[in-house]
Amino acid sequence: MEKYRKFAISINVTPYSPHWDCDTRWSSTCMMFESLTRQRIALQLFYDTISKGKNPVSDYDWDLMEEFVEMLKVFKQSTTFLSGVYYPTSPLLLNELWLMSAQLERFEQRSEIFVLVTRPMRQKLVKYFKEMPPLFTCAAALNPCINVTGVEALITKIAMSLNLHKDNSNYIRNQINIFNDTFTNLFDIYAIKYGNMSNTFASVTDSTSGASGSGGGRTDFHIDLYNYLLEEQNKRARTLTPSSELGIYMGSNFLKFMSAPQFKNLDLLAWWREKEAQFPILSVMARDLLTVQASTVASESAFSFSGRVLSKLRTNLTPVAVEVCVSLKDYLDSVERIQHLASLEGPLSQNVEPEIMDEEYAQGLSTPPEDEDDDDEVEDEDGDEEYGIDETPSYLRGG
Repeated sequence: MEKYRKFAISINVTPYSPHWDCDTRWSSTCMMFESLTRQRIALQLFYDTISKGKNPVSDYDWDLMEEFVEMLKVFKQSTTFLSGVYYPTSPLLLNELWLMSAQLERFEQRSEIFVLVTRPMRQKLVKYFKEMPPLFTCAAALNPCINVTGVEALITKIAMSLNLHKDNSNYIRNQINIFNDTFTNLFDIYAIKYGNMSNTFASVTDSTSGASGSGGGRTDFHIDLYNYLLEEQNKRARTLTPSSELGIYMGSNFLKFMSAPQFKNLDLLAWWREKEAQFPILSVMARDLLTVQASTVASESAFSFSGRVLSKLRTNLTPVAVEVCVSLKDYLDSVERIQHLASLEGPLSQNVEPEIMDEEYAQGLSTPPEDEDDDDEVEDEDGDEEYGIDETPSYLRGG
């Protein structure tokens, strides 16, 4: 690496740090290939120099690598999207599963090599989809852009993309029935508890609550989703008599009032707050279901950070002190809106912490670490900055 760094600087090219691959994280594979393809010319010149013209990486290899980046970009962005902390993620899981399954289906048609590569990925997605709790389909139905008809369409499309209907011709219909029964029964439970709330069955208007509610900045894969949902909801228009709150909601096509940018940036929490008088029971359901995280990344990161605070270098910290340190860091990150970006390991732990330790030793506030072999210490080589689909809840995680 040092030889390449010096070579890149000598030809006025900025050398990028490599991203190492993790075989359980598709996003890490994408980032590894991206970092390589960005330096394709420099790396080719470097290999030509050290191997005397016998370049081990052919043009075909580079072109194939760029195709893999194109394929894996959906998985990388879905991973980032589902790990968000400033917007509801539970209603997004079904969307992202559709985008990923559709991406695999497209690339399998390119060549045999993609069929081989995508086979284990397909098996993993099948596991996620089959073991996905009904909570996430119900949460997706509480996204007015998707609604009940959209969930039915997504279940159908995902099952067909993953070939789940071939072994059981009734699989799709059974899954749709399970979803409809679960959503209706859940509404009935909430209606018993909150049914005495004032309700005005007003007609649906075309007002939408825009604002960066769903984490913008991603490549426009959402356009495909928007067009698909709009087409399916127009085809699956329900003819229910709007005699109840649930009937009005299920019979409404909110998506036809939205443009693609509004669909992308819809603030779900603001939308339900605005519609609380019209859908009092459903708004309570939304309050409960939309707060469930689709990924455990945020909570796992918090535990990882607390483990670094209470390390063998700081053995005398009290539980209160650990809680204060973790809470203060999270608060400071929230003020700067960097909770989703803040690295758990960085310059602070490398440069500042040793000085803090020396001061604590001098004041008798901390105990010096015992001499231990480096082999006894296990560290996370990947860090917590890259997340793959395996950082979804444990019941969605592959083996």
